[in-house]
Amino acid sequence: MTGAMEPIAIVGMACRFPGADSPAEFWRRLAAGTDLISEGEPGSGVGRVGKLFPDTAERRPACRFGAYLDDLELFDAPFFRISPVEAQMLDSQQRLMLETSWRALEDAGLDPERLAGSRTGVYAGISNNEYRSLIMEASDTAEPVASLYTVTGTSFNTAIGRVAFALGLEGPAMAVDTACSSSLVALHQAVSGLQRGESDLALAGGVHTILSGRLLELRANAGMLSPDGRCKTFDAAANGYVRGEGCGIVVLKRLAEAEADGDRIWAVIRATALNQDGASPGLTVPSGPAQEGVIEAALERAGIAPADVDYVEAHGTGTEVGDPVEANATGAAYRRGRPADRPLLIGSVKTNIGHLESAAGPARPIAVTLPERASEAPVSGGLAARASRFLPLSGTSEEALRDLARGYLRWLDDHGAELEEAGAAADAPLSDLAWTAGTGRSHFAWRAGVVFRDAGSLREGLSILAEPDADAGPPARTKTEPRTAFAFTGQASQWAGMGQTLYASEPVVRAVLDRATRCCTPSAAPPFWT
Repeated sequence: MTGAMEPIAIVGMACRFPGADSPAEFWRRLAAGTDLISEGEPGSGVGRVGKLFPDTAERRPACRFGAYLDDLELFDAPFFRISPVEAQMLDSQQRLMLETSWRALEDAGLDPERLAGSRTGVYAGISNNEYRSLIMEASDTAEPVASLYTVTGTSFNTAIGRVAFALGLEGPAMAVDTACSSSLVALHQAVSGLQRGESDLALAGGVHTILSGRLLELRANAGMLSPDGRCKTFDAAANGYVRGEGCGIVVLKRLAEAEADGDRIWAVIRATALNQDGASPGLTVPSGPAQEGVIEAALERAGIAPADVDYVEAHGTGTEVGDPVEANATGAAYRRGRPADRPLLIGSVKTNIGHLESAAGPARPIAVTLPERASEAPVSGGLAARASRFLPLSGTSEEALRDLARGYLRWLDDHGAELEEAGAAADAPLSDLAWTAGTGRSHFAWRAGVVFRDAGSLREGLSILAEPDADAGPPARTKTEPRTAFAFTGQASQWAGMGQTLYASEPVVRAVLDRATRCCTPSAAPPFWT
């Protein structure tokens, strides 16, 4: 396959990486040069390393290091309609896939519950099922229900298929295991599926957790892991990599459709390419010519000259064998036509978060997708500035709703300086915030809302919701889905121009009233709301 291919837009993203539960936190960590690899003491019973190695037997120094997720055991099973019995048998990788996929869709401004029946695909890399061994040892698998949940809770296919099941998605659902490249191969399959018309929207990424010390110990004994706990990418002192955990998901859409829909576009994938090392010097040794060839294929399909590329986010694990092969192949592929005064920059986020293995792929596009490079969607559907706006909040519990309010407060903390500097122009991001919360989010039983004029009044309202306050009263809980109606009565309470503000500011209301005017009044008459 040659020639330029249809570009694909990244319209949403979410992640749980070591020390970073969101892309924004991940960017902050990278910008600060934070080392997110931790050291533990085997046999201590403290931290992940202490739990992975509960005894005090002598082990290689590399076993002490890892890049781990916090609170891996926590999961809101009722949110995804999963029973307590089934949740016990559910691999943490399945939990992460559900949570991160939901957040990625919300980041794209899409209500996950409205995607049921859609041709949305799910493609993700996964290559570790240590949880199955733990469950088999600890559970009575002779009991039929336990046996069923052990199978469905620890399989690769259900880890990905469960996302499609939970959200009612009817596009392809693929679990991909090609070792370290699993999640990038999943991304390639998602892009290809969109280009072939197999799906109209796609979730792509990968997941990886470390639940047993055995595989960690085997890799340390084989000399694959760094004894001093650092991925020294493209460094002469490189001596192995550090294992890490994580989950990253991006939401993909055909670029032309994303632009037509007014989506915020985080990045554009011009092309992808895929091959295999073939008969390299060894089963685990990469092939330079093969790597150079796949880069050239991707550039050709994208219609991009090698010299047009400024930066490459590399695999770069920090191994003595793999790094030189990758660096040489990358240099050979991108040096053609490159001016001597514009060198190619190359790096790897593994120096910060370790090697996430089957989840390593999505860390790379997320890392290079800086917020200021994202395109901005139209302001609240193109509405004019208003005197006030309404931000709806909801959750499956009172505490979940308050936690959402705290999340919005953190967003204001992160963007406070730029909102203050923008002055009147700050209405645009705040109106986008309110619009997306209303139309691009699921609305749950516990509900509240904030009417605000600017960032200050929004902060004031959110602060009241964020913490319990006897004077303010609790958020409202609804047992049925409420509907909103505007009544313009003909008796007693009418006044001249009573619907004029609503007509000017709400396009849906305006369209309905215009249609009613055409149907019900003479053509020369003014709109009936006057």
